[in-house]
Amino acid sequence: MIYCLDTDILIEYLRGNIAVKKRVENLGENDSIGLTWLSVYEFFKGICVSGKYNEEDFLMRMVDSAIMMEETYDSSKIGGEIYASLKKSGNLINDADILIASIIMAHGAILITNNENHFKRITGLRIENWLKITM
Repeated sequence: MIYCLDTDILIEYLRGNIAVKKRVENLGENDSIGLTWLSVYEFFKGICVSGKYNEEDFLMRMVDSAIMMEETYDSSKIGGEIYASLKKSGNLINDADILIASIIMAHGAILITNNENHFKRITGLRIENWLKITM
């Protein structure tokens, strides 16, 4: 299974969050960490705004070791469907989160996030919050 880290979990991993680190260390033999370029972009925005350019080394190591989940025709279609559904229900979220979710769904992965409030609105998206898991 691919466990795709959302930006907030990536930040917690950088900060040394024990729950996240343990979960990453205890992945199964057939499991992998995934990232989307949108999350990498969001992380890099934080680096540039904060001026903490030393965090780029961490980000580069994560990108090098993770499965980079690309956007595809299917993920674009899924994203459009998510947008329409959320708009019709009056529960629209930002485009970046819709795109992240659509990429993850197209790859059959699980989103690891602490932003359950936004992402739980998306029907069919599998999410886990590793900040709530104790090992």
